[in-house]
Amino acid sequence: MVTIKEVSKVYRGQKAALSNINAQIKSGTLLGLVGPNGAGKSTLINIIAGVLRPTKGEVQLALKDLASLAWVSQSTTLDWYLDVLHNVRLGARLGGVALYKSYKIAYQAMELMQISDLKYTDVEAISGGQQQRVQIARALAQQADLLLLDEPTLGLDYNGSIQLMKHLKKLVLQGKTIIISSHNLVLLEEYVDHVWFLNDGVLEINQPLQQFLLEENYQDTTELTILYQGNLEEQTLEEIQNSGVRILQQSPLKVELTNSVDTNTLLAILLPKIKIYAIKPAVMGLEKLYTKVQ
Repeated sequence: MVTIKEVSKVYRGQKAALSNINAQIKSGTLLGLVGPNGAGKSTLINIIAGVLRPTKGEVQLALKDLASLAWVSQSTTLDWYLDVLHNVRLGARLGGVALYKSYKIAYQAMELMQISDLKYTDVEAISGGQQQRVQIARALAQQADLLLLDEPTLGLDYNGSIQLMKHLKKLVLQGKTIIISSHNLVLLEEYVDHVWFLNDGVLEINQPLQQFLLEENYQDTTELTILYQGNLEEQTLEEIQNSGVRILQQSPLKVELTNSVDTNTLLAILLPKIKIYAIKPAVMGLEKLYTKVQ
């Protein structure tokens, strides 16, 4: 669906915002674009959308026409002369939907984004968070094959963010392709299939989410869950703590090792007391990995 070839972007008088980006996205992918502020996420999304030209390189989109691409910018881009309903309906019309049907699709999108009660309200008279919902509803009404969302959950409450992500997941299962940038890493981890990590304009990570989470380089977490049979007596628990191991939970036993203690030390204490049948290292989530690679 998207092929990025050696894309770089340099703004006048500044360092490179993007440096030699090469990547591909298959159809039916929900991709999370993450990275610190100033990493180049918005620049990359805007180049893919075609609203910004790269300094070097090109982006190829496997789309039948430009109406097959929907874009939600971080900046508010609404028609200030129209009410909420007709802003959202513009998305359906841009997507080629007939006039009479565009109203039905607009109402569906507004209901999803919980703004149906604002349908006849001028967009300049509603809050910033509500304006963001209008922008997203308009993009959804377009029914595009490629959807680019730059920080769409900004201004949305928790329930609104969850509802949006669940709907995006449904669209991906229908074959749509979605790129979403967000700092809500816990939310992304629950729904995205693939991760791009940008840092100082460089694409440092480009891989499926599960592969990213299970990468061997990041399996140095010190938190373990130990499944066992038998009874852990207070004396044994005290011995574990005295050895420098922090007990997070007793059943199943969850512990956190310190720098001075390894797994062998812990097992030497436990094996004479209980029967261990599984030791599971905790897999660090996207948020911890994000912090680690910065």
